[in-house]
Amino acid sequence: MIEESPYKLEEWADATTLGRHIFNYNFRMAATYLKGWDLVNAVEAESEPGLTEKIYIWEKAGSKGKTLVRVCISEHDDWRMAQVQLRKYLMQCMRPNIPRGSGRLAKIGDVIFVGQPEDLKAVAATFFSRGNVTVTVSSVGGTIIDVSKIARMLDHTFSQPPAKDDIKKGLAEAITPRSLKMKKGETVTIIETLPEPVPRSGWLKIIAPDGELRREDDSVIYASPQAGEKQIEQYRIAQ
Repeated sequence: MIEESPYKLEEWADATTLGRHIFNYNFRMAATYLKGWDLVNAVEAESEPGLTEKIYIWEKAGSKGKTLVRVCISEHDDWRMAQVQLRKYLMQCMRPNIPRGSGRLAKIGDVIFVGQPEDLKAVAATFFSRGNVTVTVSSVGGTIIDVSKIARMLDHTFSQPPAKDDIKKGLAEAITPRSLKMKKGETVTIIETLPEPVPRSGWLKIIAPDGELRREDDSVIYASPQAGEKQIEQYRIAQ
């Protein structure tokens, strides 16, 4: 008898609202992203055909290699595919039935699971998705630390517009919003051709007021659930 998976995509989909409206493309963690940490390694690996994972190893400054964090980020065509990848990560873990995040942790991502050693209160690993992005953050050094703060920072980065100060400083650019008069169930192309996924092209964020954003080939599509005037926000952020 095949044991049924404890990770239910249908339940996750029912609970997903914000992630349907968000699309991130070509995100990379800059060496200055985590204050007090040194980026010691960053690689991009094609873990399966068509899927590139960006993997970062961070060392706590002054820890002499004892405090390390591994971050893995993958981008997908839409929020559904990101959640499919999240389930793959969970199914590949040695520990079965990793619990859902609760309390404050439950607010991270569209869906989040956490790993905590039985003898520690620290969150040693998080697995979550937000929009079309899947993220894992794990404490991998000799000293186990709580990684929830890093997971929360990444989730904020993916789910919120860039800070106004970053726009003023030229670190981010608010592209003129597109105002669309939509019919119920109508789809429209927001971006005809995405730029090549290289650092110099920057990182792209799109936020819709409702409906769903998804990638089709090299285009980004918006589907409207209701008729009306829709304003689609777009940002380009320096890497």
